[in-house]
Amino acid sequence: TFPALRTPVLAAVNGDALAGGFGLVCSADIVIAVDTARLGTIEATLGTWPAVAQSPALRRVPAKAAITNILTGEPFSAGRAQQLGVIDEAVPADHLQERVAYYAEAVQRSGAAGRLGRPLMYASFDQDYGQALRSGAEGFIQLFSSK
Repeated sequence: TFPALRTPVLAAVNGDALAGGFGLVCSADIVIAVDTARLGTIEATLGTWPAVAQSPALRRVPAKAAITNILTGEPFSAGRAQQLGVIDEAVPADHLQERVAYYAEAVQRSGAAGRLGRPLMYASFDQDYGQALRSGAEGFIQLFSSK
């Protein structure tokens, strides 16, 4: 699954990200979208349910906004998705690749630490505070003892 990956997941959204595409967007670490994109589940408008896409959406989108989107099937504008923290940037189409390239380079700075730290970061979301601190400390020790 995405949280277990040891490499950051970047998404470049050059159009609409609807239904399962929205689920993928919600699973990515960093998302840059064109400012004209619409993002969200749309299954309700088709008389069905976003059974798979709802899981990442409910973890990434604030609860009230996610519930409204899932129940109505009305997607978010790129600007609204950015306000909600679903995407990092909404940019004009001619800036999309430039911004994605910036983040692709930036996430490489952490090197081996990032490969170890990313799964720990995601695991901490499902842990209580004390366990998250212990796991983080164990990961820190593992990082420096492997050099």
